Amino acid sequence: MNEEIPPDHPWNGVARRFEKEHGWDFARTYDCTIVRYLQAKDTRPLVCLILQGRVPGPDILKYFAAMFDRDLRKTLNGGIFAPI
Repeated sequence: MNEEIPPDHPWNGVARRFEKEHGWDFARTYDCTIVRYLQAKDTRPLVCLILQGRVPGPDILKYFAAMFDRDLRKTLNGGIFAPI
């Protein structure tokens, strides 16, 4: 995935930092980065991914579902869903 994400975007550095801190693969860390940016009301990393014809991973799909389901939202505390 990392070869397909343009390297000049600032969120790539955030994703790489999560990759080193958590030992996750880049796809998971990019999803984590998307959540962090969405929490800050910034959609750019998600839009970048979609414009490349890619789909976000399961964590992002859960995040979207939680936007519409209050009960699910209550179960997604912590992990990548923790507030910034």
